[in-house]
Amino acid sequence: MDDLLEPNRSSWLSRINWRYVTLLAILLLAVFLRFWRLGSIPPGLHHDEAYHGLDSLSLLARETFPIFHEGWELYAQQVHDGRPIYDTNLPVFFEGNYGREGLFIYLASLPIAVLGATPIAIRLVPAVAGVLAVLATYLAASVLSTESTTSTQNGATSAKSIFSVAVPLIAAFLVAIFYPAITFSRLGERAILFLPINALVVFCFWKGIEESESVYQSATSSGIGSALPLGDFAPRWYLMSGILMGISLYIYAAARFLPLLFLIYVAFWFWRNRAALQRQWANLILMALAAVVVAMPMVIYLIRHPFYLILRSKVIANRGEGTYPGRPWLTWINNLGRVSRSFLGQGDPNLIHNLPGRSFLDPIQLFFVLSGLVAIIFRRFKRREVFLLIWLIVMLLPGILSGDAPHFGRLIGIVPPLAIIGSLGIAWLGTIISNRLLPIFPRSILIVGGGLMILLILSATLSVYDYFGRYANHQDLPGTFDTADWQIGQYAAQLPEEAAIYLTPNQEQMATIYFALEGNKEQLRSFHSPAQTLLPLGHQAQPVYYLVRAYSQEVLARMENRFSEDQMVESNPEFTAYLRPADQGGQGREGISWSGAIGLSEWQVEQADEKLFVTLSWKTMVEMDRDYTAYVHILSEDGSLVAQMDRPPDGYPTSDWSPGEIVEDRYAVQLPIGLQSGTYLIQSGFYYLPTQERLGEPAVIGQVEIQ
Repeated sequence: MDDLLEPNRSSWLSRINWRYVTLLAILLLAVFLRFWRLGSIPPGLHHDEAYHGLDSLSLLARETFPIFHEGWELYAQQVHDGRPIYDTNLPVFFEGNYGREGLFIYLASLPIAVLGATPIAIRLVPAVAGVLAVLATYLAASVLSTESTTSTQNGATSAKSIFSVAVPLIAAFLVAIFYPAITFSRLGERAILFLPINALVVFCFWKGIEESESVYQSATSSGIGSALPLGDFAPRWYLMSGILMGISLYIYAAARFLPLLFLIYVAFWFWRNRAALQRQWANLILMALAAVVVAMPMVIYLIRHPFYLILRSKVIANRGEGTYPGRPWLTWINNLGRVSRSFLGQGDPNLIHNLPGRSFLDPIQLFFVLSGLVAIIFRRFKRREVFLLIWLIVMLLPGILSGDAPHFGRLIGIVPPLAIIGSLGIAWLGTIISNRLLPIFPRSILIVGGGLMILLILSATLSVYDYFGRYANHQDLPGTFDTADWQIGQYAAQLPEEAAIYLTPNQEQMATIYFALEGNKEQLRSFHSPAQTLLPLGHQAQPVYYLVRAYSQEVLARMENRFSEDQMVESNPEFTAYLRPADQGGQGREGISWSGAIGLSEWQVEQADEKLFVTLSWKTMVEMDRDYTAYVHILSEDGSLVAQMDRPPDGYPTSDWSPGEIVEDRYAVQLPIGLQSGTYLIQSGFYYLPTQERLGEPAVIGQVEIQ
């Protein structure tokens, strides 16, 4: 019976394409490494991730760009200096956060629209791109590894063919397990999107070469080769390569180096085989035109706004460890060593990008890549392998020509060429070792292949352990990824819509909190009163929540004194929340206002230690664009000035006040020595310090008996 079944079993197995089964298994591994616990590893949501998400929310809300989500972005005043602002709902380039290419933001808006403002929504597109990078590298390796050859003696042809067939699969596996590829696939930023486009541009370019050379060979064999009017014209792959190259410029600044790869290779091609290149001129022109046409909106934008052409490059090239401001060539020379050492155990120290100190490649991967480089040298730099080397060098340039080297995000473009070179090294080693062992072990190919597979599995295990073990449990990771801000934002998002929410102390970067609030920045305001005198009270008859950061013990102590224990509604290691019920709002005082812009809601006065403490509760009546200075004057009954104190509201400028908002501040007026007891008047008002222009007339708000 077994003998009868065996042919059917063999027939069934023979119909399976094991190459595609293996590729599917590699893709499933990549999916697991990029999607498992994507919403919680890394924890929280880093500021830059959240800023992308805010722009996606603005796209979905059809808001008008340019939009700057945070107050620190003062450079925005320089961007349009002397240049018009082009308002749009569909920007080519997003100007906030030092300016960013927009394709990722558009793509991220789709999962955000479905899943809401969550970490997994902003990280979903990079995770998908990370998987597609594995497939794209497989395709690129399939066209770049066809020239790899080894010795054919003593059964070498068999070993060569087996290991050569495996090169694209090994390259795909390496991309799946490369630590930086895993990290950036799980980070809600745009760098990883460059990987699949990067590899696909190369794949289409070489498919175009293969197809055009096939056209030429067919024409030559039929005797009409010299009659082809456009040489080896085979436009579809070149056209696609050019389109993808143009698209890459909407992804990440490192993509601006990609055209340099083809310019250098064409120069090499011209030197090595001018006749073959001349037959390709029409294809190359088509590719270049396609890239230019697709990239034209970005080109036009940067011509209109040259500030952004150099802003991010200027910022990153002149800051960070190892930079020499004003002398970029010294930075570049220094970075050559820093980037080189990033493969030898001195990797990116930035916890956002890397487990600090971990090299770009683990020792096993580095050994395979070095073996691939040796193999390329031994094979005397065949044209596809020369292209690979140029590809690697060009993709190293973004990391060398900027500060903070080694910055793995700017080096992300080296992942596909490194993987392909490493796979060539594995194939070369496998072939050589198998050929040497063949006289001793007839099944040497299986033995060597199994040994190399064990090394690859060990390398994958190292990556998994380093990311999901060491990195995921790093003690500084929650702080790096703004976990406290994310928790504050989530808590604020659950509070009643009618409530006012104040965060204290304030901070420059609020993107993570705003994203948790789904872009509703108006409900939450931040303030910080260094002198501990000011407290915003929200609108009249409005419940008010105060979210106090745990690290500010002084503010917490003040809040504990100000509010009763039952008004504390939340306390955790990151923040404490207090609730001021709605029925405590001031009712206001008739007839006391300054130019109809600010009115007096309440006031109190007390005397202690030769000081008069005047507490004023102001009510904002209109939107204000100036930061006014307030004053409190103590006058004698005849109107003579006795004492005064002038200062802006403590830590909450008037330009931040919203109409109807009540703000309380306490002014300590030093009384002169020997002041006679009696009745004195309290006068108050506002003026704009730069011009001394008053906001309305001074108003006497009441009187006080001074003892």
